[in-house]
Amino acid sequence: MERVENIHFGSASLRDEHVHRYELAARVARGHVVDCACGIGYGSEIIAKQSSVESYLGIDPSKETIDTAIKNYSSENIRFECGKIERNKCDKSSVDTFLMFETLEHTEDPNVALANVRACLKLDGLLVGSVPSAEYEALCESTYGANPFHLQRFTKEKIIELISQYFSVVRVFSVEFILGSLIQCIDECVDSTEIGYKARYGDIDGSILFIAGSEDSVKQAIIKIGALRKFWPSIPKVILDRDEVAPLRATMQSMEALVRGRDEAIAEQGRMLEERWLTMQSMEALIRGRDEAIAEQERMLEERWLTMQSMEALVRGRDEAIAEQERMLEERWLTMQSMEALVRGRDEAIAEQGRMLEERWLTMQSMEVMIRERDETINDLQQLPAVHSICQKKAEPARALFSALKALLRHRVSESNGKRR
Repeated sequence: MERVENIHFGSASLRDEHVHRYELAARVARGHVVDCACGIGYGSEIIAKQSSVESYLGIDPSKETIDTAIKNYSSENIRFECGKIERNKCDKSSVDTFLMFETLEHTEDPNVALANVRACLKLDGLLVGSVPSAEYEALCESTYGANPFHLQRFTKEKIIELISQYFSVVRVFSVEFILGSLIQCIDECVDSTEIGYKARYGDIDGSILFIAGSEDSVKQAIIKIGALRKFWPSIPKVILDRDEVAPLRATMQSMEALVRGRDEAIAEQGRMLEERWLTMQSMEALIRGRDEAIAEQERMLEERWLTMQSMEALVRGRDEAIAEQERMLEERWLTMQSMEALVRGRDEAIAEQGRMLEERWLTMQSMEVMIRERDETINDLQQLPAVHSICQKKAEPARALFSALKALLRHRVSESNGKRR
C-alpha cells in the first residue's frame, strides 16, 4: 500500500484499504494525535471526530501534499505541517497517540525513526502503525515490479524485535484486504482458537499492524478494540471487478487516444507527403525548365559550332589567301630579284656608257687641247689682218660645235654619276 492521492479515491478498494487502518486507529486514539506520513490528510477526519481526541497534527515530507491537506481538511483542531518521522517539530513527551501507517519501510534507519517517536510520546503514549510484510512485498514485487521507495523489509519477528527496543509491550496484527479488511491478533500471547480463525498459509498477505506502549495503555487499547479479530467490509466483488475493469477501460481509452494520435500523425504525414508531392511536381516543372534551358543551350552550342566551322572555313580561306599572297610575294620577290639583276645589267651598261663617256671625255679633252693648240695657231695667224679675218670666220662654227659637244658630254657624265649613286 503506497501513498494515496486524490485520484486514487475513485477506486473504492484502494480507498477502503487505507481508511480501514484509520477506522481501527480511531478506536484507540486519544489526546494529542500525530499522524506521520499523513498524505493528503483524509485520515484526519476519521481521527479528529473522536471525542477522546483533543487535536490532530498531520506530518508529511511533501509540501504539495501538505498544501492539499490544509486546503481540504484543516480546522481548529486539525493541523498539517511538513516533516519526517526521523525529524519533526513535535516536543518531547507531548504526544498521546502516534500514527505511522506504511511509513517505517521508507526510512533509511528505522531505529532513528522509532527513537524519535519514542521521544515524542508520553510515557503512557500509544504507537499505532503498519508496515508491509516481507511476504506481501515479494508478492507485490512479482505482480507490479520493484518499489524503489521501499528501503526496508519486515517479517513479523523483525518488527516485534525492533519495536520492543523502545516499548515494553508490542502486539501485532495482520491487515489483509479480502473484499474488506480483516484485522486479527497474531502475536504469540494469543491462541488462534481465541479468535476463531486459523491462518490459511502461515504467511501475511498484507501489512503488520502494531499497537505498542505501556502494558496498561496497550491493554486498554485491546479492550477498546473489543475483539482480537475485526473485519471491515469494503465492496461487493462486482464492484471490485468494476474497479479492475475501469483501469482496463482507461487503458483502452488511452490506447484509443494513442490510435487517434497515430491517425493524426498519419494524417499529418499524408499532408506532408502531399506537400512533398507538390514540391516534387514543382521540382519536376523546374527540372523540365532546366531541361529546356539545357536544350536551348545545346541548340546555341550547335549554332556556335556551325559558326565556328564557318569561321574555320573562313580562316582556311584566309590561310589560302595568305598562302596565295605569300606565293605572289615570292613571285614579286623573284621579279624584284630579276629586276635587281636587270638593274645591275643596266648599272653595268650605264657603267659601260660612263666608261665610254669617260673615254669620250678624255677624247674631248684631247680635242680641247688640240683646239687650244689650233686657237693658239690661229692667234699667231691673227697677227696677219687678212689671215685673221679668214681664220676667225672659219673657226667660229668649229668653236660652236665643240662647245655643244662639250656640254652634252658633261650632261651624260653627270647622269652616269647619278645612276651610280
